[in-house]
Amino acid sequence: MFSLLIKALKQKEIRVRIYWTLLILLVYRFGAYITVPGVNASALTKLMDQTSLLSILNLFSGDGLSAYSLFALGVSPYVTAQIIIQLLQMDIVPKLVEWSKQGETGRRKTTQVTRYLTIVLAFIQSIGITAGLNALGEPIGVTLLKNTSLNSY
Repeated sequence: MFSLLIKALKQKEIRVRIYWTLLILLVYRFGAYITVPGVNASALTKLMDQTSLLSILNLFSGDGLSAYSLFALGVSPYVTAQIIIQLLQMDIVPKLVEWSKQGETGRRKTTQVTRYLTIVLAFIQSIGITAGLNALGEPIGVTLLKNTSLNSY
């Protein structure tokens, strides 16, 4: 097993791919600990202690929800956008059907539309999660968002 690993590391292409993968994992783990500005982290911890549903959601977000991090949504907006685009390519939106038949050029255009849709869905999902967490915290007196008005400073 070790000899196979040593042989793989001697090839430049495989070594570059391994380093790239490790860099992406490092960036994701770093982003999972950066809390979104304006969020009361102690209130979120208190809310997570009292709600088992949030523990399950935290598991799916790769521990990003516990700190309400930048990457708390995970890949769900992108996966949702891909599913929507694939469904729209089934003779619903003629332009997407045309792009699906164009080969590589159409695939690039479809990928670009999927990325834009991902940004829109991530924005909508983040607002929904924030509103949902605030609604969960109201009965127990937990406010997720800090007072960010200029008068409080």
